[in-house]
Amino acid sequence: MRQRIALFDDMVLGYLRMRMTLIAALLGIVLFVLAIIEHDIFAGVEVLLAGLVGYTIGFVPAVLGGVLITLSSLVWCSHHSMYCPSIIFQFLGCVVIAWLGRSHHSVVQHTREHYRSHVDQAMRSQVVPWTLVNEVRNSLLGMRLLLFTNNMGRETDQQNLQIVEAELLRLESLFTDLHEEQVNPERMVK
Repeated sequence: MRQRIALFDDMVLGYLRMRMTLIAALLGIVLFVLAIIEHDIFAGVEVLLAGLVGYTIGFVPAVLGGVLITLSSLVWCSHHSMYCPSIIFQFLGCVVIAWLGRSHHSVVQHTREHYRSHVDQAMRSQVVPWTLVNEVRNSLLGMRLLLFTNNMGRETDQQNLQIVEAELLRLESLFTDLHEEQVNPERMVK
């Protein structure tokens, strides 16, 4: 029985963990709509400010701001005890919205860093060093001269073919090294 309860707890907590931002966003919308319905513009602005401060500055300053606003609301409404539960609910909503703003900021930062690393990797993999380009150009020019000169005999043809074959093998090894450097950059550095 305990295992089933523990399994059910894990399923529920996993479900909530996976959908926490959606739940926080829906709660924020509900709080904002309730504030508009009750004509409490201050509570609506508090929800918006909590999300804004949570996104721009951080979660802790947003919560501290929510605490200050809640304490001032409790002092201001101390003679109206019926407003206390709604003020506490408003504070909890402020905390949730501040967390939502901060988590959204974290996701944006992570996405930017991930995008930059992919762009850097793509740029690095598309750029061929100039030394390699010059090597290839010079080698191809030399091979053309060796293969297509008009005044060659049979012996020089064979020697030239061997030289061209060696040069082609050297170029192939250059490109193999370049490919290895792009595929495994940490191994090439060591």
